[in-house]
Amino acid sequence: ITQPANQTTTVGASATISVTVGGSTPLSYQWRFNGNNIPGATLNPLVLNNVQTNQAGNYKGFLVADAKIRGAGTTGASLQKSLQGNPRPAESEGFTPEQQFFISWGQSRGDEVRPETQRQMVLTDPHPIGKYRVNGPLSNSSEFQKAFHCKAGDPMVRPPEKKCEVW
Repeated sequence: ITQPANQTTTVGASATISVTVGGSTPLSYQWRFNGNNIPGATLNPLVLNNVQTNQAGNYKGFLVADAKIRGAGTTGASLQKSLQGNPRPAESEGFTPEQQFFISWGQSRGDEVRPETQRQMVLTDPHPIGKYRVNGPLSNSSEFQKAFHCKAGDPMVRPPEKKCEVW
């Protein structure tokens, strides 16, 4: 998936934001604004009409292959399903398609936040900071561990008795 390029528009105008995706149809999307899902924003492209200054920020589009997707474990399985019947993508920069998927997943949720901002977020935001939104689910994911050849005892491998699997 190729994320949208930077663009500028004027207040009151429309903006069209799209992502480029390879894969078989039908494809479903979820758009995020500054890291939060935009309710109902599930089409590609995302069209914003009558743009206002409070809409300036970071928009990202995500491919959703299964309506049940909520975490990295089932997402890894959905990646495998999307590869079925399609030519296997080439490695890029030394990373396999599976590794690229998890790197992208982590980049979409992770962010660098100053310690004082983290303290404020803990007090006011119901969501964990990005580091834990990434490391928590991925340390439970057998697909992640397989993709990166993680072994028991590695930092991103949660011991079996502490693993949490929802689906």
